[in-house]
Amino acid sequence: MIKQKAKTLLTLLIATLLVSCGNKGCKRSYDSTEEVECKNCDGDGTIKIKCKTCGGDGEVTSFCDECDGTGIVHCFYCGDTGKDACFSCHGKGKLECSSCDGKGFQRCGYCHGEGFDKCDMCSGLGTRECSDCFGTGEDDDETCSYCDGSGRIECLSCYGNRGNDCSYCDGKGVTECSSCDGEGYYDCSKCDGKGYEICDDCDGRAGESCDECDGKGEFMRRCGECHGEGIIVLECPVCNGKGTVKK
Repeated sequence: MIKQKAKTLLTLLIATLLVSCGNKGCKRSYDSTEEVECKNCDGDGTIKIKCKTCGGDGEVTSFCDECDGTGIVHCFYCGDTGKDACFSCHGKGKLECSSCDGKGFQRCGYCHGEGFDKCDMCSGLGTRECSDCFGTGEDDDETCSYCDGSGRIECLSCYGNRGNDCSYCDGKGVTECSSCDGEGYYDCSKCDGKGYEICDDCDGRAGESCDECDGKGEFMRRCGECHGEGIIVLECPVCNGKGTVKK
């Protein structure tokens, strides 16, 4: 009986409150389910940001692994020196003078290497026929006292010297080689005396141009972060990719 009365009183109280709220214009609260476009992503559900890896270019610079970024690879022709030994002089830079066989001097052409001008009186012998015995060495069946029996006496013109020192070679019998100026060799005209030439294969760069990077040492490749797009697409954090939010 008591429970029935309490239930009746509770019902009357609720009804009274409802009527009172209705008279005062109270509105009943409820959860809205209406969806509107997300302003953060303009309804797309995604947002786009510039790729930090490539700066929005879609490409990044990559050093060439083939040449370690130098643009040059090993030259097998010059051994990475940029130089080739001169084929003409075999790397010496000098060529032996063929006129003097590398000696630097030649036989005097005036005295034929004798070092003196032959005396006309004795033909360069230094002696002449004894005028007393006429070269026989005897005078009246006795030994010629003038030539001591030799049949020859000292040339009175050159005094036994067979002649005079050659004025052309100063009595040396040889003269400086005119072809090499006495050096015995001359600079190789092929390499200008250097002994080497610039390597034709690497143009003197001490290595060949890298084919992988065209000698640049680096090349551009597509950015792996944004796949060459320059931008990265992310899910909108406001609408969680739906494009809409509750009103």
